[in-house]
Amino acid sequence: MSHSDFKAKMNKGHQLDRIDTIDSFDFYTTIVSLDGIKSEQFYEYSRVGACTNIISNLRRDAETEIEEISKDLITSPIRSISLIAKAGLRNFQRIPSLAHSLPFPVLDLPEVWLGDATSKRLFQRDDDVLNELSVDDCFNELYAGEQWVKRFSEGCL
Repeated sequence: MSHSDFKAKMNKGHQLDRIDTIDSFDFYTTIVSLDGIKSEQFYEYSRVGACTNIISNLRRDAETEIEEISKDLITSPIRSISLIAKAGLRNFQRIPSLAHSLPFPVLDLPEVWLGDATSKRLFQRDDDVLNELSVDDCFNELYAGEQWVKRFSEGCL
């Protein structure tokens, strides 16, 4: 839709049914540049609507991507990768789109390894999928995979 077509529709009071992410930005920039805007409230609704649309489209796209990736990783034969993928998906679903900070008490978090070679579980919850994964278990599983890749690459030389 050209700028003049858009301006004509807006002047006649037409509403746009669906605006995708790029169109939302174009919509907002067109609204800002229109000479005939008399209502400050219309301008504000247009800005908020465009931004809300952009955010919801980005969130929807991110949800699609994380669901596809986690579906593959959850079926990994390596237990630690599978558990971390489950936790990642659950954490994504628990973090609000416009969060200014992370809600750590409700996230699935792994055990942490401290500087004195001890480990601690912060924000411990009974339903945390990472409760059954220790730092040592994760290291041992991933190290075994690293060693396999190293042997394979040496064999290819």
